[in-house]
Amino acid sequence: VCDLVRAALLGVSLVVVMTVDASYVYHNIRGQGTVKLYVLYNLLEISDRLCSSLGQDLLDALCWAAIDPRSTKGRLVLAFCASVSYVCAHAMVLLCQIVALSVAMNSHSNALLTIVISNQFVEIKGSVFKRTGKHNLFQVACSDIRERFQYIVMLALIAARNQDAVGWDWTHFKTSLLEPIAMLIVSEVIVDLLKHAFVTHHNRLDAAAFYSEYLRALQQDIVGDHPENDVLAYSHRIQRR
Repeated sequence: VCDLVRAALLGVSLVVVMTVDASYVYHNIRGQGTVKLYVLYNLLEISDRLCSSLGQDLLDALCWAAIDPRSTKGRLVLAFCASVSYVCAHAMVLLCQIVALSVAMNSHSNALLTIVISNQFVEIKGSVFKRTGKHNLFQVACSDIRERFQYIVMLALIAARNQDAVGWDWTHFKTSLLEPIAMLIVSEVIVDLLKHAFVTHHNRLDAAAFYSEYLRALQQDIVGDHPENDVLAYSHRIQRR
């Protein structure tokens, strides 16, 4: 039942999002100045994290309304409409984020790209000097995994779009796209390494033991089908400890 509801949610959201003119969004963002684009990119990153936090609860509520025998049709329709609104809004945030990143990469000036890279180092400021426990570190690690995967997908889409525009000329990829893509990915990895190194050192956490346990929990979540193997259940167990 949950799979059917998710499929319907995906289909309706795709129909809605496909009506958006991506070229209009691109030229509208491209016309902004450097400072406005920097503020816009920060705003989009914050909106992405807020949407991710809110969306998990909405999708859980939708599945619960679909399988709960006490649930009414009105409750299911309300949860479905709220989920569609969320998915469309989050998709627009991600689309604008991809467009802003594409504008930074395609700009003749390196100022925009430098701003995007320097923005990643702000994460260190908000993490390294806070008291972080085992549960919080696991949440940070999961967030970094999602963020890195999201960056890779965004850069792949931007590279595919630019390559399609030039007829898949790999010389253009080597000369224009390879360097900024490598800079973004390497800077993200360096920021994550520094952040986790400072967090574990400052809080005197056993990195080898904790990260091995995190890895086992994520592996069990992928291959297992029992509630005790769920990442959320694992997070709750850590929090109770």
